[in-house]
Amino acid sequence: MTLKAKIQTLLKKVEETLEEYPATRDCDIELTTKIWTQYYYDCIYRDKDDRYFVYLEKVKDLPREDAISRCRRVIQNDEKKFPPTSLKVAKARGWSEHEWKVALGYRMESPGQKNFGFEGG
Repeated sequence: MTLKAKIQTLLKKVEETLEEYPATRDCDIELTTKIWTQYYYDCIYRDKDDRYFVYLEKVKDLPREDAISRCRRVIQNDEKKFPPTSLKVAKARGWSEHEWKVALGYRMESPGQKNFGFEGG
C-alpha cells in the first residue's frame, strides 16, 4: 500500500470514529485508543481483568498518535466536521464560539433579533 493510500485509509478511520464516538472529538489520546481497539484489534490484547495492552513488538503496526491527530485536525479544523463537544477545546483549536455553535446545530440569532434559545424568541 502506498503512503498516500495509507493516509487516506487512516483519514477515513478517523472520520468514522469521530462521527460514531463523540467523546473522541476532544482528546487525541481517546481518539487514538478507540481507533486502535476498533481497527487494529489484532495488535491489542486483554488481560484477565479485561484491561487492554499492546506488546512492544506490535507498536510498529499501530498508527501513531501524531498521525491520527493530523487527520483529526484536517477533519475538524479544516473541513469543520464533527466539532469538539467542549467549547473550551473548540476555542483552543481555533474555532470561534459562533462557528462552533452553528456546527452543533444551535439556532443563531439574526442581526437585531433577540434569541433566547427557543422558538418565538
